[in-house]
Amino acid sequence: MAITIEISDYDNVMRGLKDCQKDLAKGVRRTMLDVARRGVKTVARNEVTKVYNIKKGDVSAKYKGYHEVGSITLAGVVIPFFEVDFESNRTFTPTHFQMTPKARPGGRRKYTVRWKPLKTGGKGPLPSDTGFPVFLAAANGPSLPWNRLQAKSWVKGANGWTHTPIEVIHTHLAVPQMIDNEKVQPHVESEISKRIENGLQKNIP
Repeated sequence: MAITIEISDYDNVMRGLKDCQKDLAKGVRRTMLDVARRGVKTVARNEVTKVYNIKKGDVSAKYKGYHEVGSITLAGVVIPFFEVDFESNRTFTPTHFQMTPKARPGGRRKYTVRWKPLKTGGKGPLPSDTGFPVFLAAANGPSLPWNRLQAKSWVKGANGWTHTPIEVIHTHLAVPQMIDNEKVQPHVESEISKRIENGLQKNIP
């Protein structure tokens, strides 16, 4: 006696399997779009502010959007791959990191410009780019910190006394550099992977 093993209603079953594959592909596509549109920005904002002493809104403000860098096609559905961009051509000034004092004290009172770039630890002196003391130019209202480029503030020349050059101090910190930091980047990757996994569970039937 022979027992035949076959699929009943084969054509309908095959059509159902194709539909399942298409539904799966749609779920993957939806997940990739969700993570690119919202997930990466949220993850970067959360992880950067765990390490750096900066506001979440400052991180979000540097979000430039996403663009497709490749794709695969499954069951006729295009599943895109994305890169998410954050603005990199503007660094934060020390004023973003609880710099004190915010304005130059009146009179000739000595002061030290201090800041707190990281979430942990206390405030420390703002480093000088030139080796000369950091100072604030304005006595009234918030002021950026400055460096002298020469030892003396004034020099006497043929046309009388002139002020020596100064330059504003930047932190050289921008959101992309913060995300790439070794204390931030692994956590960003891990959280994005979790979001993709959770999205697939939610979007795939």
